[in-house]
Amino acid sequence: MLLVIGATGNVGRPTAETLLRRGATVRVTARAPERLVDLARAGADLARLDFTDPTSFAPALDGVKGLLLVRPPELSRVEEGLFPLLDAARAAGVEHVALLSVPAAERYAFLPHARLEARLRELGLARTLLRAGFFSQNLLGLYRPGLDAGALTAPTGDGAVAWVDTRDLGEAAAAALMEPTGDERAWTLTGPEALSFAEVAARLSVALGRKIQHSPQSLPRWVAALRAQGTPWEQVAIFTALQLVIRLGGEALVDPTLAQVLGRPARRVEAIADTLPS
Repeated sequence: MLLVIGATGNVGRPTAETLLRRGATVRVTARAPERLVDLARAGADLARLDFTDPTSFAPALDGVKGLLLVRPPELSRVEEGLFPLLDAARAAGVEHVALLSVPAAERYAFLPHARLEARLRELGLARTLLRAGFFSQNLLGLYRPGLDAGALTAPTGDGAVAWVDTRDLGEAAAAALMEPTGDERAWTLTGPEALSFAEVAARLSVALGRKIQHSPQSLPRWVAALRAQGTPWEQVAIFTALQLVIRLGGEALVDPTLAQVLGRPARRVEAIADTLPS
């Protein structure tokens, strides 16, 4: 049995779908598992898993040999929510964990992803560290209101991003689970090229057949716009820090590993156009 934790999300869902297509025995979990009934119809077993309710751990982990763990964005104190789950996984006989992490997590011990990587080592669990770059699908979230209005607005300057499609990450995670390692492997997973927001706007203009204007923005205006939308200060700080990382080149690394794992070229950023109105 392979367990996908976070199967309602951008990476968990395509992981589960890929595993099912490849004939794996799959269990998917969510706090509200009724959100996953379509995966149940496709053959997945459903289970409730709530990080705040340790009594939900054992039923979800029963019979599981490998699992995908995706940290919920709102859960930064992983010692409280996710460490107990990993302890329960080892006790239940889980042999391999694929963890969605971030590039260079090993160099930044303060990151929750780094603390999860370290905990897996402490527990002696075999692990594949999926150190994924900046998602193409982020364009469909934080930047979506502007895109729908014909503008890609961000305070990222000329900073480039090696945009990675979460559908590709799902395939890579499925490959990791179906061919587990006996110790540790770390995959840096990025898209095939680094593009600035201006270049992305140009690519999407062609793919959509309508003009997407790149609209640079100052950091103060960015913060003010988020607050005007009712975004809490804690999330404003996280979103703004991410824009600074991009602006300073921290998301520009292009790595060939994803294409090697997939056995084909990784999707380019304009592949998300099929989910946007033309």
